[in-house]
Amino acid sequence: MSKEDLLEQLWNLTIQSLIGKIAEGDYTSQDLNIARQLLKDHGMTLCDAEDSPIAELADVLPFTTHQTTEEDHPKETFG
Repeated sequence: MSKEDLLEQLWNLTIQSLIGKIAEGDYTSQDLNIARQLLKDHGMTLCDAEDSPIAELADVLPFTTHQTTEEDHPKETFG
C-alpha cells in the first residue's frame, strides 16, 4: 500500500469517526472543533459536492446557518 493510499484511508477513517460521533450525539467540543476546522481548511461551503465524506460531515454538525453580528453579542465596555 502506498503512502498516498494510507493517507487517504486515514483521512476517510477520521471523517467517518467524526460523522459517527456527531450523528449519534456522542461528541465533545473538541470533536466539533476538529470537524469545523477540517471543513474550514478545505473551503467547505454550502455549494460543494454532496456526495463526499466532507459534505456528509457538514450535514451532521449541530449548527445553524445564522451568522452572529455585534447586535447579537454587543461588545462589553469596562470602566
